[in-house]
Amino acid sequence: MLFHYTAINRAGAVQKGEREAVDEKELSRALRQEGLLLTLSRPGGRDSGISSLLAFSIGGISLVDRMVFARNLGVMVGAGISMTRALEALEEQSKNKKFKIVIGDVKKRITEGISLSAALGAHRDVFGDFFVHMIEAGEVSGKFEGALRLLARQMKRDHDLRAKVRSAMMYPAIVFTVLVGIGILMLVYVVPTLTQTFKELEIKLPPTTQFIISTSDFVQNYAIYTLGGLTIFAYLAYRALKSSAGKAAFDRVILRLPVLGPLTQKLNAARM
Repeated sequence: MLFHYTAINRAGAVQKGEREAVDEKELSRALRQEGLLLTLSRPGGRDSGISSLLAFSIGGISLVDRMVFARNLGVMVGAGISMTRALEALEEQSKNKKFKIVIGDVKKRITEGISLSAALGAHRDVFGDFFVHMIEAGEVSGKFEGALRLLARQMKRDHDLRAKVRSAMMYPAIVFTVLVGIGILMLVYVVPTLTQTFKELEIKLPPTTQFIISTSDFVQNYAIYTLGGLTIFAYLAYRALKSSAGKAAFDRVILRLPVLGPLTQKLNAARM
């Protein structure tokens, strides 16, 4: 059978051509022996039938989704399945709707003749620079399958490390949340009762006590404005963290905090 194929050589250049083969697996094996990675194949004279899709760049894809993607893609490519067929299978199997759209766009870009690293590079907010550059290194060195296996192992270790950190931080987070809740209840219910008692005694209060009483009065009298201010502050902080300068400033603040700073440094050192 005559196949029209698109492949990538070790230098990352795209090559197109025609070749006789019994099936797609035999074509993939023959090309791999010549240092070429099969990305698309179709029998001669048949149209690919790929419809035009809009390009999406969507975040919010979990680490587990990306880990499974790298592992399964490496297994299927190693078994001789073409890149487009492998991506099509991964797109169908994905339960994450956003990730399904991303995989579909990557497949569409590959059918247009670009490399996998370039197609993934259009979704750096999903895969990250490390993922994209490892794929690119695998394409250039001819060890694409090995790069995918390495990525899957690294993301598995990263996932396990994050799980351990989350477990260790769970108790402090619960304690902090409870303390904040108790503080708000005290400002709303307890402090007003004490304030009335202090007024009847007509005694001079220390500055810290006066500050707590003033805070309680403000929360009670301006509760709506307080909630509105907190909402606006949260929105502005979210917008600031979306910018490069905001992220850099936030990272500097985190690194200088007493507990979170050393923890962040140790976490990044372990990941490295």
